[in-house]
Amino acid sequence: MAQIIKRVHPFDTRQNIKIGVAYPLDKNSLQTGTNTIKEQLRTNLIDLLVTYPGERVNLPDYGVGIQNLLFENKINKETLKARIQNQAERWMENIVIRDVDINADSDKGIIFIGVLYICLVDGSEDMVTVTG
Repeated sequence: MAQIIKRVHPFDTRQNIKIGVAYPLDKNSLQTGTNTIKEQLRTNLIDLLVTYPGERVNLPDYGVGIQNLLFENKINKETLKARIQNQAERWMENIVIRDVDINADSDKGIIFIGVLYICLVDGSEDMVTVTG
C-alpha cells in the first residue's frame, strides 16, 4: 500500500509568527495576517490577479490587471485564461493552475474569475474567486 507523506513548511510549525498580510485589506486582516504558507499563497494569487501590469516597482510584467477589463465590450476569455496561466507559472512557483472559470457581464461591468489550483506545498486543491 502506498504511503502518503505530508510535507510541512518550516514556517507553518511556528506559532504566533505571521507570514504576510491577508485580503481583504482592513483593520482586522492587517492585525491577524496569514499563519501558513498555504494562506499566503492564496493571498499572493489574489494579488497577482488584481495588480495592474507595471504597478509593482521594478516588476513591470507582474500582474493580470483584471480591473482593466471591466468596461470592455467583449472579453476574450481564452486570452485572459492564458494570461492568468502564464503569470502564475512565472511568478508563483508553489502552485499549479488546474482550471480558470471566467464569467463576464459587460452590460453591468462585472467580471467573475474563479481559479482552481493545486498547492504544491501540501498537494491540496483550493479555489480563489475574484469579482471586479
